[in-house]
Amino acid sequence: MLNTPLHVKRKFSDGSNTLVEQAGFSSVTPLINMLEEIYDETCRFHSIAKELGIDKTLVTIIEQHREQKWAELKI
Repeated sequence: MLNTPLHVKRKFSDGSNTLVEQAGFSSVTPLINMLEEIYDETCRFHSIAKELGIDKTLVTIIEQHREQKWAELKI
């Protein structure tokens, strides 16, 4: 799980955007697009977990964590 906050839209006082720079992108847009694709794929987790017989409580906790992290990212 993601324990480090993703600061995609936030900039530091020197104007740098570290996640964008670390990913090698010139702007935040390609990074946001990539993260949206990853998020869309992780939304399939529920159906895959159901097929594998993973406990529903655990699946719910994981999905809540994913949604929380996505909401933090979109701030």
